[in-house]
Amino acid sequence: MRSLFWWRPPYLSRRVIVHQVSDTSASVSGVVWESRGAYITLKDAYLLRSEPQGAPPLKIDGEATFHQSQIAWVQVP
Repeated sequence: MRSLFWWRPPYLSRRVIVHQVSDTSASVSGVVWESRGAYITLKDAYLLRSEPQGAPPLKIDGEATFHQSQIAWVQVP
């Protein structure tokens, strides 16, 4: 029973791509630093843009935090 308290999300401390519900033209790539309740926090995050074509990723200063209601899905490459 004690082992249940050590469970963590399978993508914690891994680089992921977060696709948002509200904006389909931009996604955020980063390392999942923390998962607390309904929130996940990304460090070393980059904004991935689809427009204009071939645009380089933009570095996000600080951390990016998302509520689960903002996330369409999380991709673990």
